[in-house]
Amino acid sequence: MSETHKLAVATKEGLAISEHFGHAKEFWIYAVTSDECTFVEKREVEHYCLGNSSSKTAMEKILVTINDCEAVFVAKIGDTN
Repeated sequence: MSETHKLAVATKEGLAISEHFGHAKEFWIYAVTSDECTFVEKREVEHYCLGNSSSKTAMEKILVTINDCEAVFVAKIGDTN
């Protein structure tokens, strides 16, 4: 039996890794083995990025929401400058 890994993906539409970490409204969770990748669930989160500022509370909640995932896939993270 192959080992299962959970991945969190920031996506707008479920077709691509298309969302900035701080703008994500949800993360799609996948279970991955050496043989297959299976969609598990969507997990809603609050926006972390608020323009020129950020919400520490939202960041903490995001980290708790995806804490069982071994990897997080996002289109961008951090400042875009």
